[in-house]
Amino acid sequence: MSSVESIALLCASTSHYAASIGASSGVGLSRLEFAGLLSGLPVEAMNFALAKYCGDSQALCLLADHVFMVYVGSLALSEQWAIDRASKTTFKMSRLAVAEMVGSSRCERCNGVGIVVNKTCKCCDGSGYARLSGRKIAEAIDVSEPQWRRVWRERYEKVIRYIQDIDYEVNNRVFRNSI
Repeated sequence: MSSVESIALLCASTSHYAASIGASSGVGLSRLEFAGLLSGLPVEAMNFALAKYCGDSQALCLLADHVFMVYVGSLALSEQWAIDRASKTTFKMSRLAVAEMVGSSRCERCNGVGIVVNKTCKCCDGSGYARLSGRKIAEAIDVSEPQWRRVWRERYEKVIRYIQDIDYEVNNRVFRNSI
């Protein structure tokens, strides 16, 4: 059972939003019910959940703004990146990482579990997400492939891990409440 289906089963009298959030059980939650389930989470976690599971484009924009202005901005300052904090590359990198994590599909090899035959899935690196290739990311953020490998890959992975931590926080709340 997916986390979305677990969420949907928590409330017996729900509206039918299954198609918009991807639940196969035919049961869904309204945006308000979903927000109630996740109450107490930080704003960025709430926005992640609303963007990923409810298709809320406003929440997606707010999450992307948070990642760029708060996380990437502070990371660039703390690590003294030799770039302008508001550079187009960091902006594109932030947006792409959010889009990849919110809109990504499950890894086909491990079916989103992150493990294949008791080992970390090599295809998704244990994340459960189908990831973009380095070439596609470099192209999307307007850097050369050698520059991507030398400078931007590590930075991008830090942003991805930050968003995965937000996803983990959401899933932890959902599964804790559904037991």
